[in-house]
Amino acid sequence: MIYSDDEKQIIIDEICERIISGESLNKICRDEHMPHIVTVIRWLNGDDEHAKSIARARVFHSDKLYEDIQDVTKKIEDGELDPQAGKAVIWAKQWSAGRMSPRKFGERILTDHISSDGSMSPKAITLDTSKLSTSALKELMAAMPDKQDD
Repeated sequence: MIYSDDEKQIIIDEICERIISGESLNKICRDEHMPHIVTVIRWLNGDDEHAKSIARARVFHSDKLYEDIQDVTKKIEDGELDPQAGKAVIWAKQWSAGRMSPRKFGERILTDHISSDGSMSPKAITLDTSKLSTSALKELMAAMPDKQDD
């Protein structure tokens, strides 16, 4: 089926609303009145504005998941929910939020570039500047990072 630009926009708007509410794109596209998921993905690949709208909807949904986590925590604190059950719910919502909005809710991974044998340790260098011209020395000084006192 061929959709006009107005029809596409109406469909994308509904998809965004439903994603914010917690439905997956796959589930939404199973509805009879919705286009097949492949069609929607083609639209997203061909139109940056539609893709940005869906991405924003996912971020809004991840914010909602964060609020849900706060609600579950409160229920655990108030004794309305078993802590183990609450832990499972919180973990699932954290995982989902991290997948939908990794920059905001994803796990941070730090990489340490120090090797056990010291081969990747920073080495001090000595530079003989006595033979540099004044202009070359000024360029070198401009390129050096400022030292900050801690």
